[in-house]
Amino acid sequence: MNSNPITYSLAEEQFLANIYSPSRLDYKKLFYRLKAGSTKAQSMEYESNFSTQADNQNLTLEEAEKTYLEIQYSAVLGSLSDVSLIERRKFSNWIMFNLSTFQLFESMYCLSRDVDYACY
Repeated sequence: MNSNPITYSLAEEQFLANIYSPSRLDYKKLFYRLKAGSTKAQSMEYESNFSTQADNQNLTLEEAEKTYLEIQYSAVLGSLSDVSLIERRKFSNWIMFNLSTFQLFESMYCLSRDVDYACY
């Protein structure tokens, strides 16, 4: 056995202290990006603003049905500009995630299948 003790430089000791320190990762800082002076209220405000914006983009079943009927009537009457682009975009996104319900609407209320629901 070697009786000589191992000596480390100051930089090596600091490096090893960082690796083997008892403190763990602060996951709240890591995942929620809380800065040193920020509070939980500020992070909750950001989350609530984000969820409000997301809710404004989603249609409920009743809103989707109403928008579908408006688009159908305006297509039959030849005035697709009556439905706003924002509503058509919301409805187009709703179709992507609710295809079976959209097909149900088509079977129940379809006046014309010559309608472009996509809004780019």
